[in-house]
Amino acid sequence: MVLSDSKESPNWMTSAMSQVLYECGCIGATNYLRIAGHLSLTQGIAVDIKSLRAAFEGLPGFCAIDGDSGWFIMGPTENSTAANRVRKLMSVSTGPVGIDVIANALITDDRWIERNDGGALCVPPIYVLSKIIASWSWIVGDKHNKYRLRKPISHIELLNETELHILQTLERKGGGCYQG
Repeated sequence: MVLSDSKESPNWMTSAMSQVLYECGCIGATNYLRIAGHLSLTQGIAVDIKSLRAAFEGLPGFCAIDGDSGWFIMGPTENSTAANRVRKLMSVSTGPVGIDVIANALITDDRWIERNDGGALCVPPIYVLSKIIASWSWIVGDKHNKYRLRKPISHIELLNETELHILQTLERKGGGCYQG
């Protein structure tokens, strides 16, 4: 059911799909509650979960992550902003990387927040994040939520000039760096 104050309901599906693709392109997934909230704030309408499920579940590229909480992926997310951030992290890693480290890398990405004008993008819950990562072909995880690359990736191709400089400085100083 769609509730609206106007006699002519705006084309909410276009706005909803645009937001779904934006969020999946950034964080790798979204959920029905986030899309309903977006429609309420931008279109002034209330779209229930049943209507959103009906609109999206049959579309090509739809993949439910968690039916109960409504998290889903729409289309490939291998090159999402989150995937690119994780790819950089994995390219400089000397061993498997835990889901907690990956989540922290995403949560503390100031540039991500700036790109969204301080908006409402957020890192999904850990169990959702692990399912998003599992959908990427270039990474493999174990039963303990530790991840490694399927094939090595050159960090030189991924890191920007500043990141390369920081990495070179760390390597000259003997390696690791810890947040503290």
